[in-house]
Amino acid sequence: MANLLSIPPSMVLPILQVRCATYETWKDQYHTDPNFRVIWSAVYNPTMTNQTPFLDYTIRDGWLYKLNLLCVPHSKDRLFLIKEAHASAYGGHFGTTKTLQHLQRHFYWPVIQPKVERFIRACALCSQSKPSIRKHGLYQPLPLPSRPWESISMDFLRGLPTTQRKHDAIWVVVCRLRKMAFFIAYKKTTTATQTAELYFHHVWPHFGLPTNIISDRDSHFLSTFWKTMWAILGCQLKYSIAFHPQTDGQT
Repeated sequence: MANLLSIPPSMVLPILQVRCATYETWKDQYHTDPNFRVIWSAVYNPTMTNQTPFLDYTIRDGWLYKLNLLCVPHSKDRLFLIKEAHASAYGGHFGTTKTLQHLQRHFYWPVIQPKVERFIRACALCSQSKPSIRKHGLYQPLPLPSRPWESISMDFLRGLPTTQRKHDAIWVVVCRLRKMAFFIAYKKTTTATQTAELYFHHVWPHFGLPTNIISDRDSHFLSTFWKTMWAILGCQLKYSIAFHPQTDGQT
């Protein structure tokens, strides 16, 4: 069956009869509906008043229309239509604007937008799969170190030709204050344990332990051994976020 909101307006009513069980009862609800009873009375009995202020409304086959939009009485059917516009295969779980556009192609009731917004906020699929677009503030610069090798940054340069000693990468360790760097021959198969041994062999004898380390989220730097070792030594690990290389750009 075609989706309710993806079909021409002339075909909406026959399909709505199948999809919405209370569709026929709308005719009996207009005259008591809090949103449409005054409009219904003015349009249904135009001779009762000198002139009707509701020129945009008409009655066709017992249903009330505003221009070409079918008026929906205050009932659970409004929720059904919002769900059709937002959560169906045609709706695609879009935001408030597109959901309203789908819905307002065929239907009308007063104050429709707040109800659509509440429905979308309560949509479980949207809350699980869509990221928040709320701004979390400006990026904060890293604090300047107070002494050399107090704060260091590190990263790997991979994809190099293999040497006679089977090294195919370089481990770069940089002092963030003086920009002094160590370039340590490295193998891409080296484990986190072996990486720690390289640090204590090449860097620690000269400059001791840092208080914090800046790095990306390489598997070596996220391993339990690496985190535990530096936590015991009192060093704080700080990781850059994805797609923001400025955090560790110099390394």
